[in-house]
Amino acid sequence: MLPTYFTWDELVIWMLREALKKSPHVQELFGGMQIFNSTYIDMVDAIREKLNLFETGDGMLSYRVLCFEKWLECEAQAQPGVRGVGGLSTQRIKEAITLANIGNNRKQIEETLGVAPSTITLWTKKSNVLAHLLNQKPIK
Repeated sequence: MLPTYFTWDELVIWMLREALKKSPHVQELFGGMQIFNSTYIDMVDAIREKLNLFETGDGMLSYRVLCFEKWLECEAQAQPGVRGVGGLSTQRIKEAITLANIGNNRKQIEETLGVAPSTITLWTKKSNVLAHLLNQKPIK
């Protein structure tokens, strides 16, 4: 909660601490909540060193921390496997397995499903069953 009266320095410190509280990804860079045990000078030095914010005045540090948190959130969401299993590609792999079970070869599956050869290669990496049916590797 914001006190009713602040000096400029107190306001900057309060804003920075609030920004860090709302930034779990940024906190991780500093060993979690450990950064809150630092003095203001040490906290600012650590943030500037890690986030390369030497050109930013103290009053803008909290804003830059929040921006960097948003960046890290987006980066984390873009990591492979974070978005989960794709429903469409899972369905298409099942269709390819069905076609392979009835005797279609790789080329026929590509033509039937209208996909590129590289797509079938990716699917065989995701599905051992499809790879086995297309004689690319045994089921483990």
